[in-house]
Amino acid sequence: MWERIIEVFVADNSFSAAVDFINKVLNSISNTHFLKDNENISSEMRSALYLHLNSAICRTFSLVWGSEVVEAISKIKIGNDCPFLAEYSSTIIEYFRLAYLKTKMMDKSVMPIFIDLIDKAKLNDKSDVNLTCFQDAVSLIKKDNWKSGYLYYPYMITM
Repeated sequence: MWERIIEVFVADNSFSAAVDFINKVLNSISNTHFLKDNENISSEMRSALYLHLNSAICRTFSLVWGSEVVEAISKIKIGNDCPFLAEYSSTIIEYFRLAYLKTKMMDKSVMPIFIDLIDKAKLNDKSDVNLTCFQDAVSLIKKDNWKSGYLYYPYMITM
């Protein structure tokens, strides 16, 4: 659920709203307590929720690139409750959002152009690009895509 809400903000270029929402989710996670059979499992549950939220942030922000995005990402602060993310910083988000882009693991249902057609080498944080925006996506189409012939997109069958 978090990922879809963050995705709506990001697709609309409402980065400050996305950061505000993410920080509210982070605050909620840090204030959550879990008991199972009278045993406190809060630390493990918070770690799992932080890691899930981190993947949602990285996947969603892999759809947008530019200086505004970098600034927004720098305002996301995950607390020290999660031992896996103790050294958490915006560079972790930067690293994984690029990895999600290269491995095509972002939400392709919000993209108007097949990810395989986009020249990923042109994506960087020096130019503002929103892959959910038709004009931005079309401007990144590789010129040699049409030479390869038939392209098969198995994920399109489910749409």
